[in-house]
Amino acid sequence: MTLSEMKMKITVLVLLGLSVGAMLGCTTMTPTETTVQRRHGVAYLNYWGPPYLLIRVPDGYRISPRKGPDFDVYRFSRIMADTNTPPPATMGLYIGDHPQRFEATHEVSDVPFVLLGSNRTWRCYSVSTPKGFTYVRESYLAKVFPTSQEAGLIVHVWINGADTNEIAVLSRMVESIHVKN
Repeated sequence: MTLSEMKMKITVLVLLGLSVGAMLGCTTMTPTETTVQRRHGVAYLNYWGPPYLLIRVPDGYRISPRKGPDFDVYRFSRIMADTNTPPPATMGLYIGDHPQRFEATHEVSDVPFVLLGSNRTWRCYSVSTPKGFTYVRESYLAKVFPTSQEAGLIVHVWINGADTNEIAVLSRMVESIHVKN
């Protein structure tokens, strides 16, 4: 997909009023037209310029970025052939100063993983829905940008969906994150 095609698709999403903020219950987010650089399967995330969070994104996945007044949110999902079918799982990534923890309604378990050379923890739980269970995992990553003016920013990442295989793919995407100045 070319850059102009990406801009066109994102503009259409903005015009349709699809707002990640609305889905997250955030009322201060205003959609803006923006794009994410992608090179050789790697997406460069950070509206403020270097340093960037780099994340490996497999073919067939879309990134929907939104810029808030003092934060950025990126949503990742597999592109579905049938637009009426929701993706089996999605991932969200928030970069800012004030992440909001999701409320678990069932038992929470901690699952360790390694990111940027540090031990981290996924906070995992499930949510009962009329169609079955939705599995949720989230983590808060502080000190991701250790040597820059963004050093205080927190990365809140979450994955939710009913397909555990798709959740595993998205989890590997998270584990691929690294920082580039």
